[in-house]
Amino acid sequence: MNDAAPPPDGDPTSRQLSGYAPDGSPVLSVITKRTYTLNFNGRLTKAPQELPLVVEPVVDDDGAELIEDSDLYPWKPFTDVVLRGHAYSDRPVFEYQVGIGVGDGGKMLAVRGPRRCQRLANRGLKFTSVEPVDKVALSYKNAFGGRDKAAEAQHGTHLDELAKYMPSVDLSTASPYIYPRNPIGVGYVVEETAETFDDFALPMLEDPEHFITPERLIAGSPARWAVMPLPWATGWMDVAAFPRSAYLGAFPEMDPATLPLAEIKRGFAANNLLKPGVSWISSISG
Repeated sequence: MNDAAPPPDGDPTSRQLSGYAPDGSPVLSVITKRTYTLNFNGRLTKAPQELPLVVEPVVDDDGAELIEDSDLYPWKPFTDVVLRGHAYSDRPVFEYQVGIGVGDGGKMLAVRGPRRCQRLANRGLKFTSVEPVDKVALSYKNAFGGRDKAAEAQHGTHLDELAKYMPSVDLSTASPYIYPRNPIGVGYVVEETAETFDDFALPMLEDPEHFITPERLIAGSPARWAVMPLPWATGWMDVAAFPRSAYLGAFPEMDPATLPLAEIKRGFAANNLLKPGVSWISSISG
């Protein structure tokens, strides 16, 4: 729990916080927020009005996507780079790429128009042709992820029995058929059923170095989620999404055969990410 002192002299852009460092030692932080305007020539100028610190996380109207994360973290060793907006093309096209860069770091995104996945007569999978598009929100809603509703409806969850005794508690967000890396995306399939590809959409945002293919689309079991593509967007990653959840001590069930994690191999997460919870890794049978 972090203790936040009230804003000094009513200044909503500064706050003093106490908390703990990763090694458990106490820290005292002073957080100050400054707002700038990015001009067309690429220069930053101080904005005429400062934005206040965000105290509580803000979600969108349907409560699914994190729009603004809290600024009140007493210990944050790295800088967040978040871009909320849209990827534009000067005309409708099947595919285009956009990117964001700060200093030596950067991220490219492949933008594709709407398409779907179909089951072929020989039981193979096929992606339909891409439709032209010229504007796509850079949101995790358009990235790989989501919920395998068809498999969940067929098999139920381990929470079904518990839900009978907790009618006032929403346990749906703990379903094993939700993609741990991005619960709000599209395209996640744990196990194919007869209804899987009824009204099934594919992501419009992808990693241009690791495109999604029909061969990579089905995980095979809830514990094999780690082999699936990384979600690719530029918005805020929800606190409950992996790997952010891992830093809070929450680890989804995982087949150890799926290690090492793509996040660690590609340098997106610390090498010791899994060490605090070795016991959470569990094997699957069958």
